[in-house]
Amino acid sequence: MNRFPDRHSLESLDASSIEIYLRSKEWQKDNSSDGFLVPWRKSIDGDDIKVFVPSHEGDKNYPFFVERIIDTLSLVESRDANFVYEDLLGTEADVLTLRRETPIGAQTIPLTDGLALVRDGFDALTFSASAEVMRKAVYQSRQKKEVSSYLESLRLGHTREGSFIFAIQSPVPSLRTATDLNQFFDERPGDSIEPFSRRVTKRFCVAVESALSVARQGTISDFSEVVRDGVSANLCSALANLSGAGGDGEIGLDLNWAAGRPMRDDIKSNFTLLRSDKALFEDAANFLRANADEPDAVIQGYVVSLKREPRSDVGRVVVLDIASESPRKVQVALLGAEYDIAVEAHGDGKEIQCRGNIEKNGRRSVIERPIEFAIIY
Repeated sequence: MNRFPDRHSLESLDASSIEIYLRSKEWQKDNSSDGFLVPWRKSIDGDDIKVFVPSHEGDKNYPFFVERIIDTLSLVESRDANFVYEDLLGTEADVLTLRRETPIGAQTIPLTDGLALVRDGFDALTFSASAEVMRKAVYQSRQKKEVSSYLESLRLGHTREGSFIFAIQSPVPSLRTATDLNQFFDERPGDSIEPFSRRVTKRFCVAVESALSVARQGTISDFSEVVRDGVSANLCSALANLSGAGGDGEIGLDLNWAAGRPMRDDIKSNFTLLRSDKALFEDAANFLRANADEPDAVIQGYVVSLKREPRSDVGRVVVLDIASESPRKVQVALLGAEYDIAVEAHGDGKEIQCRGNIEKNGRRSVIERPIEFAIIY
């Protein structure tokens, strides 16, 4: 085991977090003990394994007993003690780890690569949160309040040993008592009463699994069928960036569920992105953007063409939308006074704003019934 550098690291673990972790791993507490050290037991391969958990912090020997607990858990779980320690600290957070494989002996990676890795992981969670609010093929820059609040709650955890590993913590309310946990498993509540943060991390796993499956085994048109799983052009762009972030190596995405709120459902939560996935996800993002309708969209730009047939009430104009991720042309159907506004904007080179549902018709983007059309500059 790699020893922790000082007592403070061990003192920072409170006894209740240790109990939450043990309970989530199906250890049994011996309630007959009322001393400072409370035994917990678990049968593993026929052997009765026991750890002793201090009933409270503050005792001078508290760090020693915590270290003994970590030693035992590291052994029975066949995991590095530092990972066990991190999980004990994070009993109230789902943790997304981003792992970049590096050549043997490499001690550093470019700073820009590390920053990009965290940013793209953050983007993947962002659009998973957006998908949990409403499934869409493309998300614009505006975010729902629930999504913004969730993103503000995310934390960057300690880096971990082994290649270059970054951890994004997504806090979830903990089930702190045995009664809470028993009720949780017995009643099997539906997703509607799960905390939003847990629903987001579940959505992330479901969406990434679907996106990888279609990218590697399906056709480009199949991506339209997995929008219902939370796959979007935005998520595909984030996965494309992550796939290319490993150089010639690979990127690992691992979602570790908070011990304080165990995962009931059988959801795949460990993924590997290859450099060869990058082009597949880029194509998927372009396909979804090119084919997705955009409800209640806002475009902003300049009228570049006008057309209205004689004696017709409806005119059609083309707006060069400069507010989207890349400039595009959108055709808008306008009646009477709104068409006159378009004529004025075209003649004077004024900027307009239009709101409505953008429908895709082949390679064209069309707003048939705009809700608003006005000159803004």
